[in-house]
Amino acid sequence: MIRVMAALICRDIKIAWRTGGGVMALAFFALVAVLLPLGLGAEGRYVTTLVPGLLWIIMLLACLFSLDNLFRGDEEDGSLDIIRISPLLREWPLSLEGTVLAKCLAHWLMTGAILTFAAPIVGLMLGVDIAVLPALFLTMLIGTPALSLTGAVGACLTLELRHAGLLMPLLLLPLQTPVLIFGAGALSIFVSGDAMGQESATLFIRPLLFLASFSLAALVLAPLVAAAALRGRS
Repeated sequence: MIRVMAALICRDIKIAWRTGGGVMALAFFALVAVLLPLGLGAEGRYVTTLVPGLLWIIMLLACLFSLDNLFRGDEEDGSLDIIRISPLLREWPLSLEGTVLAKCLAHWLMTGAILTFAAPIVGLMLGVDIAVLPALFLTMLIGTPALSLTGAVGACLTLELRHAGLLMPLLLLPLQTPVLIFGAGALSIFVSGDAMGQESATLFIRPLLFLASFSLAALVLAPLVAAAALRGRS
């Protein structure tokens, strides 16, 4: 089963690489980040204070824009119907939930993981304090898997719609906004840590624990819900 999941992940990564999925997400992330100083003005102190939280917003948008193709290609070429029916015929040694989980992991590797490693570099270019960069990386590493996992639910629910670009963000934002709030909130606490003293360490860990619990809950529940949505298709 692990070998099948690995093969499916490699397949989706190759497809995303050929279609430019990860590159487009990275280009969007970098382009908006470069435009941030122009929109925020010349006051460097405001830029360095706001950029960590704004990078989280850009991360969320980049993940949302790439979710529509999570199952769309397999739906159009018929692969999804074969994968959906094969476990019933015992021709596919992987459950539908496992298939969804593998596709979510491939999506995270091509979007969330790439942008997580790119975020500290972009933050450094924008003048963010170097001491904040590890916290930025850590919050995104913990929180971004939940974006891909919950995004799979929205991708499955809107799979039969030809133009789901606007509907999917409306469905997913209530699920993904807590990740944004606590991810940006943890960074805000870390940035203001010098003024808060030793208590800031405890306050910083609390939103991190929420992000970890949210990602773990999504890891368990999202494949079940997404697989149920795929089984319910006519």
